[in-house]
Amino acid sequence: MCLSSLRPGLVLSLRSASAIAALVEGASRHAAIATATSFEALLVELQDTSEKTYPRRDELSRVFITESQRSRHPSWAAALTVAYLPMVRRLRSRLVSENVGRSDLDQLVLESFLTVIAAFPLAKRADRAPMYLRQDTQRAVFRALKLEQRDTVDFRRMLEELGDELETDPVRLSASGDEINEEEQRELSLMLRGHLDRAHLADGVADLVCRTTVGGENIAALVRSLAPDADEAEHYRLYNRLKRRRELALKRLRSRLEDCVAAE
Repeated sequence: MCLSSLRPGLVLSLRSASAIAALVEGASRHAAIATATSFEALLVELQDTSEKTYPRRDELSRVFITESQRSRHPSWAAALTVAYLPMVRRLRSRLVSENVGRSDLDQLVLESFLTVIAAFPLAKRADRAPMYLRQDTQRAVFRALKLEQRDTVDFRRMLEELGDELETDPVRLSASGDEINEEEQRELSLMLRGHLDRAHLADGVADLVCRTTVGGENIAALVRSLAPDADEAEHYRLYNRLKRRRELALKRLRSRLEDCVAAE
């Protein structure tokens, strides 16, 4: 994922029948977009950064955040991403990290922005949504990078504990240390993979989640087995990449399970 090439695909997705249906439904609830017939028309207003149009941008941002949180339809967050992409890119341009690759930094900034949208406290903030989106995203990114730096120490400690042993011992590496029944493990893996597949995750992510949850594998050990000849810097970059993918997958899985429970 590259921020420089993100916009065309998002704009195209906003022209889909599903996106238009979401807009029509949202328009029935909000007077601010009651006459809107396309996301693109609203994006023109959202992307107007002149001072005199700030109240309208604030109003539209709040509507889009409200609908994104209420309906969870991806088009609302996609539209906000397109509108605020210049801000996201400016923030990304300020970031340099020895431990995090360029594409991973792109993903970190985008994930932080989407997380801010999902958690935006509309009830506590009656105005200035554009300002808060920028500030909250910046804080989330810098907080994540600080955690990355702290994780460097933890990662090196795990490598020292692993030594030259590349074999994975699920009992030794699991949180509980309990014996793992192979038949139960297979059943759990199949069930987990079913939910992960329906969450439309990238290739290999379902396997990563299963191996590090049901299988009890340690991510550091997994890194060593995947890239035995890489140096420590490359090991750490791979560790961070797998860790972020796993965390995102678990968030999506959690959201999917919550939806399943609510539907019952």
